Amino acid sequence: MVAATMKTGLIVLLLLLAGGCGGGDGAVATPDGGTGGADVRIPVPDARPDAVPDGCPPAPVMVLAARAWNLSLASDDLVFVDLDAGGAYLMEKSRAVRKVKRDGSGDATLYTAAMNYQIKDAVTSGATVYFLENDRTNPLAEVTRVFSLPVAGGQPALVVTHNDPAPATADLLDAIVAVEGGSLYAVRGGAGATSKLWRIPVTGGTSTEVFAGGIASRPQLHAGDVYFRDSAQVIMGSPGIYRVGKVAAAGSGGMPAAVGMAAIRGDLIVGAFGMIGTGALEAGGMSINVSRWDLTGNMHRQIFQYPVASRVSALGPADATSVIIHAEFQVPSTASGSFYKVPLAGGPAAIVACERQQVRQRSTYESGSSHSAVVSQMDMVASGTELFWIERRGTSGAASVTHAIYRTAR
Repeated sequence: MVAATMKTGLIVLLLLLAGGCGGGDGAVATPDGGTGGADVRIPVPDARPDAVPDGCPPAPVMVLAARAWNLSLASDDLVFVDLDAGGAYLMEKSRAVRKVKRDGSGDATLYTAAMNYQIKDAVTSGATVYFLENDRTNPLAEVTRVFSLPVAGGQPALVVTHNDPAPATADLLDAIVAVEGGSLYAVRGGAGATSKLWRIPVTGGTSTEVFAGGIASRPQLHAGDVYFRDSAQVIMGSPGIYRVGKVAAAGSGGMPAAVGMAAIRGDLIVGAFGMIGTGALEAGGMSINVSRWDLTGNMHRQIFQYPVASRVSALGPADATSVIIHAEFQVPSTASGSFYKVPLAGGPAAIVACERQQVRQRSTYESGSSHSAVVSQMDMVASGTELFWIERRGTSGAASVTHAIYRTAR
């Protein structure tokens, strides 16, 4: 089986490289039309926006100093998990759900977990915030409690007490990846078979296991399907390039299907714009490049490649015309990179913010590191006109280190 997988991956790689060297017309299929078919060739140099513009826009504004995590936006409120709040939880804090207005006013704590409980994630949907609270009061019967709470404030309501019937492989939930169609989708992180995706009715009821095993990126829910980097469908074992797989969100225990030719190493986001991923084959798996496919995994086009190979990219919010990315040094310690607004159709990228440092990414469990199997996307949200994100600034160990939420024009 391993030999067959390696052989298949080699064939695919050779086909991709051959496509990139042939066809002297230099035609590149675009996601919106063009030459047609599944074009996986390396784009011609002048079609790739390697040259980024000089100059920086006005500096971002600090909204609130806080060691925040998992930012979401509900109308005029930014909702997040405060990592420094609450009482003891093992070697950490129990944490709180907190909110602040986009202009920095209205700072308020909505809920604080008690000792031996810990908030793991919080996500807004409309005027409601849903959050996960891990219960470790009984080490032999650890469970996750899912709560709902009005963003305006009030008492939390218990949605469900989630208790995996197979706690040896996954007992506590780590992250909410979506709230859609009356269901909350939550994931237990980990590698291989220990990864699980659950569907939980927001009105309460039984949790349903949608899929287990092989989830190598934070899942993306769109139009009734769940997409993710599938570690069971490896193309190259190093630097770890995998097929994008999908399963039906309404299903149970299904096996993921490969989504066309889409294969990535790093982050993945999915929407009406198609699929956007980092670290595809045409740049040798380096995460400096950003690729786009349609929702069938075809009509491939590389839309961004940072000109310095020692840098990596992470994805932010996307809309019908553009995606925000963060291109950074691999070991950020000082000013480490910039945000770019990249046109989905290709073309020059625009700088949105300069000299960003350690920008937080969303994870499926906390021990994940940058571009590993458990991290995907910047911890960033967008309104129609602004971007908001979480960032740590300053050198480790220095008194000047700050953790804060920032904003800038989109």
